[in-house]
Amino acid sequence: MNSYNLSDNYKHLWISGDIHGEIRALVYNLRRLEAKDTVVIVAGDCGIGFEKLGHYENIYHRIKNTLEKQNCILLLVRGNHDDPSFFREKLIDFPRMKTLSDYSIVLVANRNVLCVGGAISLDRYDRKQDIINRQLARKKELPIYWTDEYPICDFEKLALIANSGVKVDTVVTHSAPLFCYPQIKRNMERRVLFDPQLIEDVKKERETLLALHSQLLKDNHPIKDWCYGHFHASHIEFIGDVRFRLLDIDELGEIF
Repeated sequence: MNSYNLSDNYKHLWISGDIHGEIRALVYNLRRLEAKDTVVIVAGDCGIGFEKLGHYENIYHRIKNTLEKQNCILLLVRGNHDDPSFFREKLIDFPRMKTLSDYSIVLVANRNVLCVGGAISLDRYDRKQDIINRQLARKKELPIYWTDEYPICDFEKLALIANSGVKVDTVVTHSAPLFCYPQIKRNMERRVLFDPQLIEDVKKERETLLALHSQLLKDNHPIKDWCYGHFHASHIEFIGDVRFRLLDIDELGEIF
């Protein structure tokens, strides 16, 4: 179990929706909003992996002064438009910007935050075709699609968390459980004409996170907040005792 105990250095937790590579814009918004002593978790589609590691090193050197001055840290959860290897292998591991592997636990200000990434790309057919076309034209292959993009409900890791005594009260995922808003993602009808398996795979994506939700409740985790992105909209609803919050592109939500 990967655990990040940040309680001694940070007092607040904010969640960001998809940023699609606009890390500097995110930091600009943190400066504009005067965020201080804050852990910022990006709920997937960070835009990581389209460039080589050195690109993100350069970005970090441009933003680190602001992050240090305001005492903020960026924690990145994988989305479907992120290279899973950057997260699985924690390739970005700067003092104030890190890629999190799935089932990482972040401890901040008496909150235990579980982070689980992954989703299905609605435009995967287009991305696969672009890869094929570039191969046929003998052009350089670009990193634009990863087959292991889907979320995983890892019962072994959930058992490790439960047995450790950690009680999860906040969950950050890229997609959301089946019962959450929205039930249907936009533009699906056009996509399935070329990718007929898409509907079933998207359903499995949501069912996977439903299984995650069910197991967390079974393990008696006192969940208060569940935040997610992916759907490019903003929505808050209470289901049972849990506040489910969908964050739009570049939207920042303050948890506390």
